[in-house]
Amino acid sequence: YAKRIGADLKSEANAFAIAAGPKGVTALAGKQEKSGATYPMVAKYTSAGKRAWLRRYRKAGMGRAADVAFDRSGNVYVAATVYSGASADIVVLKYSAAGDLLWVTPPTYYGGEKHYEDAAELAVDGKGNVVVVGRSTREGLNGIVVLKYTKTGKPAWAEPTRWDPDPGNPKTKDLGPADLALDDEGDIYVAGSMSYVGFDTAAIWKARGSDGAKSGDWHYEPPHGDLSSLHALTVRGSSVVATGSARTEGVERSENALIVKFDRGLQEKAAKEWGVGNKSGEWFRAAVIDGKGSVFVTGEQW
Repeated sequence: YAKRIGADLKSEANAFAIAAGPKGVTALAGKQEKSGATYPMVAKYTSAGKRAWLRRYRKAGMGRAADVAFDRSGNVYVAATVYSGASADIVVLKYSAAGDLLWVTPPTYYGGEKHYEDAAELAVDGKGNVVVVGRSTREGLNGIVVLKYTKTGKPAWAEPTRWDPDPGNPKTKDLGPADLALDDEGDIYVAGSMSYVGFDTAAIWKARGSDGAKSGDWHYEPPHGDLSSLHALTVRGSSVVATGSARTEGVERSENALIVKFDRGLQEKAAKEWGVGNKSGEWFRAAVIDGKGSVFVTGEQW
């Protein structure tokens, strides 16, 4: 089947994330315009493709949903960004399998009139706890914020976990999240990049799921260039795998696809740049690990 939301020009829609749930159901999340304003949107479909329900969250103002996930009971969780003037906040919404809004977290707020927190990725662990990673701007510097909520919508930690650029280092500019993964103990891995004046570096950060304490980090030093970034992250068993790209700035067709494998302590086990020295560009966008520990990747070549 093929289904569409937003065919009516008065209710245009965009979807940014999709998730599979119990018994073949599907949920997608994004944004939808209504009466000239755009709101976070989530819709659920049956295994036969019938739309079970569609919800727009309007109480916190305009915004968009960034990611969606199911728990084992079929409840639907949405990470969204809502806007108020020059500020933005992260909210998490939980819907029942029937589409009833069970709870919504208060908007994040870390001070300042023009604060900006933008939801990026969401994951649900085996106990129904929800982890959200987003971008957070403080004093003109972009960092990473990680929030965890219990299955009842209460904060699981006393304070969010943050990774921020060093304000004392004039070369530091931005930290940016690209993907989020949990291991079977609930520990949290975030892949992305660190931006400095003149170059970007692929990076991973890890936090304990129990209390949010930082428990490790890693950054890539490209042997063939000065720019790298990670786009995707996956965890299975004892393996953590990240994919992305690395290149030399200013050199045409120099981008190489990057894959790095770690143990859970973020000790690097293997790293490879695919396409070094050839006449094309490559990057890896996604990866999965099978039951035997083999890694399958996909991306682009040009």
